Amino acid sequence: MDDRGCHTICDIAGASVQLLATLQASGFTAISDMVHKFSVGAEGVTGLFLLSESHLSYLYTLE
Repeated sequence: MDDRGCHTICDIAGASVQLLATLQASGFTAISDMVHKFSVGAEGVTGLFLLSESHLSYLYTLE
């Protein structure tokens, strides 16, 4: 197995909430997803999409 790859980190402001649709339209296959909304302290949302190709994690903070 060739385990060389690339890790891309993006800091995106104003990203669409249609992230799953965007992933699917880009050819990725979502296996599962997880979302947690913070309600104390730093308001925001963190989540993860488990993809058959890899994964995508995100953090969205409310300002």
